[in-house]
Amino acid sequence: MVKKLVFQLHGMGDYSAADWHVPYQDAIRQAHSLYPLLNDATLDERIEFVPIEYDSVFRDLVDTWASNAALVKAGSAEAGVSLSKLTQWLAGAGELKDNFAWTHAADVLLYRAFSLVRNRVCVHVARQITTRLKTAIDSAGGVQWSAMGHSLGTAVLHDTLARLWHPDSPIPGAEAFASQNVQADLIMMVANVSRVLEVKTTAEPYDVFTSAVAPGFGGQLGRGCKYYLNARHKLDPFTVPKMFDPQLWPDESALMAQPPRYVNVEVSHLHDRDVHDFGHYLKHPAVHIPMLRAMFGFHRISVEHERDALLRWRNFGPLQDAAAIKLKTELESLLPSQADDWLALGKLKKSFEKVLKK
Repeated sequence: MVKKLVFQLHGMGDYSAADWHVPYQDAIRQAHSLYPLLNDATLDERIEFVPIEYDSVFRDLVDTWASNAALVKAGSAEAGVSLSKLTQWLAGAGELKDNFAWTHAADVLLYRAFSLVRNRVCVHVARQITTRLKTAIDSAGGVQWSAMGHSLGTAVLHDTLARLWHPDSPIPGAEAFASQNVQADLIMMVANVSRVLEVKTTAEPYDVFTSAVAPGFGGQLGRGCKYYLNARHKLDPFTVPKMFDPQLWPDESALMAQPPRYVNVEVSHLHDRDVHDFGHYLKHPAVHIPMLRAMFGFHRISVEHERDALLRWRNFGPLQDAAAIKLKTELESLLPSQADDWLALGKLKKSFEKVLKK
């Protein structure tokens, strides 16, 4: 059995631990174990997980920029806030690693505010993806693969693939990876923040609704995947500002396909306090069933098994009703406006952490 590759991109925060990817993989493994028609092989026999880490880029940049604020000041920022405040923050970044500015907001701030950072992160991620794809293609003559982004990783995944698949790609060697030639089976975005963090300029023409990171039929020009799954929790505050709006995208050819090439899922379950967690999303059958079908075939989970899984599902899970209702009220109080921009994410993270600690 030739294994399918599954690239995993983490969210915001510190992912320096070597085993950061284990909870992500365990969540997928648990979902895979639930359906009889998938039991002829284990998940590890079917796929090879390829963790894609990019947190080190942020850590290295902060270490460097702590003593090079002048370099940043001379450059450009598209943050929409005072450049002097950004450079002041960066000048002291090396001493701020243990406080809110570093642990909660640094990666989002750096990624959204500076094109230098975005490009460096995207090249770092693209190198990991293309190297592994090339190895698979050279050894087997082809490859089947999927990619999953969580939280900040949704923006990084989109921006990396959009650059890689753009006709005027800035990434060296990208011409060998045109979207129609190395289409993914599935692009899965969990807690999608790609729209609120996007920067649309002449130098960065990578619109989340018009880039090649969109579903289409096999070999379709300008379509990088066969299936696109977007999962949003209604009480996840990070997904609200400039929400990835399913009514604006994609086109009719993807919406009308059977099974649908684009699936947008909104869930509201409360099985624990961290509704932003990748594993919490994956517990819901409405999220993991289209994921498993896109990777392994629609027939692998029958309509009857899907119906039974949804009938057995309980939105409050192990939480008592009173506790779940109280948590729901707390989370609803955090929800921002859809009109808010990326600067709201830092404050949201701080407020969300307070809810998690209760």
